[in-house]
Amino acid sequence: TPTPTPTPAVYRLEIKKTVTGDMGNKAKEFHFQLKLEPFLTKSIDCIKDGQKASLRIEGGITEFTLAHGEIICFPEIPEGCHYQVTELDGKTDGYRVKEDNTSGTIKNRDITVSFINEKRGTVPTDSTLNTSLYIPLLFFALMVTTGLTGRIWKSGR
Repeated sequence: TPTPTPTPAVYRLEIKKTVTGDMGNKAKEFHFQLKLEPFLTKSIDCIKDGQKASLRIEGGITEFTLAHGEIICFPEIPEGCHYQVTELDGKTDGYRVKEDNTSGTIKNRDITVSFINEKRGTVPTDSTLNTSLYIPLLFFALMVTTGLTGRIWKSGR
């Protein structure tokens, strides 16, 4: 009697996106890449905002987008599979990105990965204004004033 091949345990990999800050665009779609090793199939099932889908996977890599508050879940990642999640455009447009649990190996538990993009606005102050134009103007004004004062002094007025 042949021994049945054991089916490896599967776990859930969930990726969450949060946008914070007074200048954070909560409607912006950020691009992500998920790399799984080893992963031999050509597609991977997922659930994004309650909708089931299947994403194409090539060389163990698939890509997707998430906006603020969105979650994508890959419900059947085999135990022992190494994962790496990368936000491809998170640091663009002045965002600071805090990442948590972005890589590891699926082992005995579900995994949650989170990305928080923060973008804060600033009110211009003297230290943030562009002073490169004002310095040459000030220098020119001093030169003109010094030149005129010197002429007046020489003429005795």
